[in-house]
Amino acid sequence: MRGNWPGGVFGATAWYDTEAGPLVRSFAITGGRGRGGTEFDLLAHVVVTEAAVSVRTSLGPEHRSIVDMLARPSSVAEIAGTLNLPVGVVRVLVADLLAAGAVALYEPSPLSYLPTDHVLAAVIDGLRGL
Repeated sequence: MRGNWPGGVFGATAWYDTEAGPLVRSFAITGGRGRGGTEFDLLAHVVVTEAAVSVRTSLGPEHRSIVDMLARPSSVAEIAGTLNLPVGVVRVLVADLLAAGAVALYEPSPLSYLPTDHVLAAVIDGLRGL
């Protein structure tokens, strides 16, 4: 047994390696959950709400990092990239914040609302007629 010190070295204080990054595993950050209670798109914009101020003290450090970076609306993918966290972890954390009322989500319009090929063909025919 190497002891309770990082890397088994007495007096070592860092639980990370500059090349490997933090040694906190994703399941530890999410509390063992692989999915949040809500499904949303990677392009969904996350906006902080007024309720975030009241629940901020009860949030974990990763949750607070997300709330802090939302001075402007950001997508789920941007949050993952900025905080250097896996997208799955960010989805769980954002779902937690959504359930707490600390953030709101604005999802992009689904592709089913875009015009069909028939409508686009009619527009092209109309333009050719000009």
